[in-house]
Amino acid sequence: MNKKLVKDICSTNDLPELYMTIASLIGLENTLLLAGKLGGESVYFPRLTSLNRYARNRRIQEEFTGYNIRSLAKKHHISIRRVQQIVKDIKPKDKGKKSADRRLIQPSLFDI
Repeated sequence: MNKKLVKDICSTNDLPELYMTIASLIGLENTLLLAGKLGGESVYFPRLTSLNRYARNRRIQEEFTGYNIRSLAKKHHISIRRVQQIVKDIKPKDKGKKSADRRLIQPSLFDI
């Protein structure tokens, strides 16, 4: 932090209103550090619900096997379509194993 630039700031009362709000949450020194690093930038903080959604989607992707879309939808209280959207680019973890099992159960059209 550049001491020369902040030498006149002794308390939160010396800050603009937005900075006062931030300083009340993280302290004066941290506010000045943040302003030094991000000053002039436009910073967006998503709502906590967005963070929860991100974590939920990550868990769904980790739990996805290729055959459990309905159970994931029920478990996470979302639609089957939403689960499909979340896992559309994910390769199922045990897809190879399931495919091999499926071949044992159902013969190919060319096996007849």
